[in-house]
Amino acid sequence: MGVKYKVTSINKKLNMLPDGTFVQVYEVSFETESGVRDSIQIPVEKFTKEHVKEALDQAVANIEAIMKL
Repeated sequence: MGVKYKVTSINKKLNMLPDGTFVQVYEVSFETESGVRDSIQIPVEKFTKEHVKEALDQAVANIEAIMKL
């Protein structure tokens, strides 16, 4: 079983890219089992359950690995 986390909020945002264009993203905030709070941004067109879970699993695994240093 993987590292546990809890999604604490999901917010739709508008980000400006360096070239001045705008892109809509979802900011998914979460808290890891060890208490670290962070967030990831997912483009609206990739906002599916599968993609978000994969991105969260990877982000949490990275955080937990660093916490063990």
